[in-house]
Amino acid sequence: MIWHGYSASQPEADHLEVDGVKLDLRGLPRSLKNQIVEEYFELHKRSLAARFLGSDDSVLELGSGIGFVALYCQLQLGIGDYVCVEANRHAIRLAERNHAINGVTPRTIHAAISSENGMISLNAYPDFGITSQKEVPSRTLASIAAVPDFAPTALIVGLGGAEQFVRWKEVPASVRTVLIDLYPHDSDYPVAYDVIVELMAQGFTVTAEEHGTFALTRKQ
Repeated sequence: MIWHGYSASQPEADHLEVDGVKLDLRGLPRSLKNQIVEEYFELHKRSLAARFLGSDDSVLELGSGIGFVALYCQLQLGIGDYVCVEANRHAIRLAERNHAINGVTPRTIHAAISSENGMISLNAYPDFGITSQKEVPSRTLASIAAVPDFAPTALIVGLGGAEQFVRWKEVPASVRTVLIDLYPHDSDYPVAYDVIVELMAQGFTVTAEEHGTFALTRKQ
């Protein structure tokens, strides 16, 4: 049986190395394990990151999941200044395991992106084996970006639809590159083009696109 192009067989390994990043597969659902085994997991973000980011970048990642993209950027692209934002505590725990086995520790903020600061009920993340959880902190982009001694030059965004709640006018002036999953041809993401328009209003231009993952850049 084939599911979304991936083998439905359960990978037996507990650990795997993909693109120079070691990953702990324990506790992941089969569908996500299969994506990792097939090396398709976060493929387009990795590809665009390799094209548009470098060791001189400082990255703020919104929706960092199990930490794979952060580890790829740090280990393979040499990015040392990296802040992860993730709403799901279970995903953060999985990411911490991956950070440990790779010997890398990016700064992590537990929060959901929202249009205002406060608390929010979250019902999401079936990919991590969690379908709902209690209230979590909600933070605006401006408050998250105000990390001490941090001026991001790039945003990496994978919010699974929650990008509609981001105040894109709050993108820090220091940011010159945005890599974002939008999937505009998917009927579940009708706001995708609105997000692009909002980013263009902040001076960004669509520079590349790979299967619904966009790279937008602006001159400084």
